[in-house]
Amino acid sequence: MIGVSYDQQQQVWFARLMFRGKYVLLKSFVKFDDAVEAREEAEREYFHK
Repeated sequence: MIGVSYDQQQQVWFARLMFRGKYVLLKSFVKFDDAVEAREEAEREYFHK
């Protein structure tokens, strides 16, 4: 999924979202589904107002 990646060194999933040149979401999660949910929520908040 776009905006979600796995960091093998830290063994966590990262959710990222950049809006107007700044990260508005940059957070790590143990579970993939939690990272996806955070990314989708941020998309709704910043792009679907």
